[in-house]
Amino acid sequence: MAHLELDELLTKIHPTLDEFFIETFSLKRNVKKDQGNIEWASFYNSMSGISCYKNSQIVGYIFFAKLLNAGFLLKRSHYQQGILQSTRFDYYSEEGNFLESKLNSNETIQNFDFFTLDYDSSMMSHLLSILHFNYQQIKDGVVAYNSVRTLEQIANRLHRIGLLRNPTISNDSILQDEIDKTVNFEQSSSLKWRERQKIIKEYKQKRNSLFMSKLRGLGINIIIPFIILFFIDVRQYLKRLIIQPWSSLKGICFKYTLGVLIWFFTNVRDNLGYSVALAIYGPFTFYFITQPMNPHAMWAVGKVRKAYLDTAVNLSPQKMIPSTKPKALIPVKIQTQQSTIFPLSSKSAALDSRSFSVRMDDFKQMQINLEQNMVFAARMGRIEQMETQLNFPLIVESVWFELTQYQKNLAKILKKSPSPFYKNEIKTTNQFQQYLWDKLYRFILDYTYVVFDKDNEQTKKSFYYRRTFSLLNKMTKRLQKADKYFVVPKKLIAITKKSNTQVYNDLSLLKDESFVLRQKDSFSTDELRSYMTRHWEILFLQQNKVQESSNFALQTYVWSIRNFIWAHQTVFSLKNSNLRAVLQGQIPEQYNELYASLYNLMQLEFVSIKKELENSLPHDLEAQQRMILLKNYKNFLDQKQFIRK
Repeated sequence: MAHLELDELLTKIHPTLDEFFIETFSLKRNVKKDQGNIEWASFYNSMSGISCYKNSQIVGYIFFAKLLNAGFLLKRSHYQQGILQSTRFDYYSEEGNFLESKLNSNETIQNFDFFTLDYDSSMMSHLLSILHFNYQQIKDGVVAYNSVRTLEQIANRLHRIGLLRNPTISNDSILQDEIDKTVNFEQSSSLKWRERQKIIKEYKQKRNSLFMSKLRGLGINIIIPFIILFFIDVRQYLKRLIIQPWSSLKGICFKYTLGVLIWFFTNVRDNLGYSVALAIYGPFTFYFITQPMNPHAMWAVGKVRKAYLDTAVNLSPQKMIPSTKPKALIPVKIQTQQSTIFPLSSKSAALDSRSFSVRMDDFKQMQINLEQNMVFAARMGRIEQMETQLNFPLIVESVWFELTQYQKNLAKILKKSPSPFYKNEIKTTNQFQQYLWDKLYRFILDYTYVVFDKDNEQTKKSFYYRRTFSLLNKMTKRLQKADKYFVVPKKLIAITKKSNTQVYNDLSLLKDESFVLRQKDSFSTDELRSYMTRHWEILFLQQNKVQESSNFALQTYVWSIRNFIWAHQTVFSLKNSNLRAVLQGQIPEQYNELYASLYNLMQLEFVSIKKELENSLPHDLEAQQRMILLKNYKNFLDQKQFIRK
């Protein structure tokens, strides 16, 4: 690659990182003095690279960096007569392929500990330090496999074609320096023998880890070098014994005589209390700590609390402790003289007079009764059913209804006032319709994961699941009619054929699908729990088949989308109200503060988890979709014509 010119290296768009590194290292070695010279730029702000000079004057920099989310970055700066002319940022994928060039960069560079693993090149030390960082992460099961493979291929190729020095024991100056430092530690007279050995042991572990990462990154077999290194360490150990023989002899004798006894009794003392605690509280610890796997644990707690409170009531002479039996709900007598009298808590003097502690005692009593009447798994399963299985599709359907009404009103007003503002509203509304369709489609595909019913163990499916299919079919037909380029996935067609999309629009027909409406008393809690408790338990236990972190993240993901969609239901309701007023020739209501509050809520919800959505879900489009829709809404807020008209 010696024929490559210096200016060409600075301005060229390299199709792959591999080609860039080879051309850079080749030109650094073979550049002629009349062409200029190249120097390795030191590691700074997690970037390293080269500085290019002509006639002792800077002409450009190229810096290499690993991005935090995915891929790599090359920052190129070009100078003329010592003045910066332009800066370009070249982005590369995890596989090392060129993606795009930009004039600025908002990407976050990955930080890591830099080690001088190659005295000849700071850029190669940078590359090997990244590999060392990832090799350490492999132990925890976390690593960017594509990035590691790309960097290994670059380092291997540079080593094979002879552009790097072969890191053997004899000529690796870094390794020799590390070996010599162990002797320097032994010469310290201010440290005791045990302290010196501890420092040297930790130092050798770090040295071996770095050297192994370097050999592994360059594709060199580590067995022979480490065998040689073992004999070198033995030789160094003998050298250290000679430096302070009397101190070493006392230290070795102490370690294998009195030191063994001290180690034994220290461990016994440190673990004695733990052993006694396990022997005494072992059964209780196993029973209650394994609560997610043992759903009856908290039920037992509720029974114990009830027994204690009943005993306290019976033994108390004043009988002041309230009974644990829940009070029956007294039905309100409805008077129909002029208007229905509705009970308001604001008019309840008895409730207002209760102190904070008494009010909290009431809630505690409610929790005790819940624990007595339902096991922990049933309580948690009930919440999960309401929050995810039922609420999500119903919220989507409600927003879809508002969108449909808003589109009809937009079509009417465009006939009277074909302004660019209303035309843009049609476009952004259609984008949000596609977003709703996409989220409902994804909810159906992920339903198995959302409710954790992979093996079809749940006894009572949600009848809304059938209605969800019907709604998605209706949404699909409307989007196909509005946009001829809208493509229906084959997977959706296959799923729809297998599902029953019949819906029940009448309350009497709904009883065929709804368990609670088929009850003798539709307001009876005991009757509902008699057949739903087991279903709730199964739902909760299925969630605990997966890792707890996966479960929490999935809930966060679904709830974040649900909150975003719910906020837009209010937004489109306000827009509908304004459009109806305009169509009737009236002045629309001013909802500026509510519009702004909803925007703040949606922005806060998104930005608070945007980083994890982008970095942890590489193939999910939620972060991109959400950002586009929020920008659309921000643009709507900036255009005050809608409110003025």
